Amino acid sequence: MDMEVDKVDSFINSTRNNQESFEYNWQSLQSNMKVLNGIALEIEVQVKEAETRKRKRDVENWCEEVGKIKNQFLKLQKDLLEKCISEVEETLCVINSGIVGLIEQSKKFRQLFVDVHHALDDQEFGHAYLLIVKG
Repeated sequence: MDMEVDKVDSFINSTRNNQESFEYNWQSLQSNMKVLNGIALEIEVQVKEAETRKRKRDVENWCEEVGKIKNQFLKLQKDLLEKCISEVEETLCVINSGIVGLIEQSKKFRQLFVDVHHALDDQEFGHAYLLIVKG
């Protein structure tokens, strides 16, 4: 009888530890997602304000990765409603790791944009040439 009670106690303690670990990881994921969303929003605002500039390739790639992570996060939220904790915990940790990586990567951006120079088409070039020649 004592052996069975010990097994039940061990199972309950293990379950409680798993629950606490999951709750910590879930809160960490939510917090990191808020930080990442804030950074992404700030970058998008800067992009919209800089009409004649284009995002650098690494910034563009970063924004695409943020979109993928957001989709994974939304899927995880849905899975949490449909599956048990043990089925989604590994995914939660993978997504959280990806979010932390993107946050760290965003800190390394020295410059968000590259200047886009307008290339003259043939008609504009001819007009500009005539203006220069005729003075």
